[in-house]
Amino acid sequence: MKRAWLIRWHFCAPSEEEQLKKIGIDNKIIDVVNTRKTFDQVIDMVKDIYRQTLLSLSEKIFLEHYSEGKKRKKYFFQRISMFTNCNTPLYRHYMKSFRENGMNHPVTENLYSKWRKYPVHAIIGNNPALEAILVYNVFCYKNVGGVEILEWAELLADGTFKKEAYEI
Repeated sequence: MKRAWLIRWHFCAPSEEEQLKKIGIDNKIIDVVNTRKTFDQVIDMVKDIYRQTLLSLSEKIFLEHYSEGKKRKKYFFQRISMFTNCNTPLYRHYMKSFRENGMNHPVTENLYSKWRKYPVHAIIGNNPALEAILVYNVFCYKNVGGVEILEWAELLADGTFKKEAYEI
């Protein structure tokens, strides 16, 4: 695939893999999603995975209440941290310039070109957190031992790419 959304677990600790296994998460990579899905659709998928994996049955029932469920889910995900490239001060300045000056203004175009260099990603939760990141040149193959390897390239803030691989 040329581009895809990679959904993976993240734990801020020196022994990330070990910490994830302690809470029952054996595979760091959750899913690879086509880029035809919008950012909001991907965020909804990540929230559902987070909810399904980490909440108890009683907590899930509480969030799915017939008349209060929508309000409870909104409150629940307000309490869980979520970071995106749209939360940056640069993005806020870009949007302010866009509203005040329009898209073709030189200041707006400059801010947009700087903002587009940032990786497109979202992080939901905190230890463990789910990360959805737009990756490039995604492919999967089996090595000589029959183990599947997923490889991709991540866009860095300076515009370069960092190649990564993960055994599944």
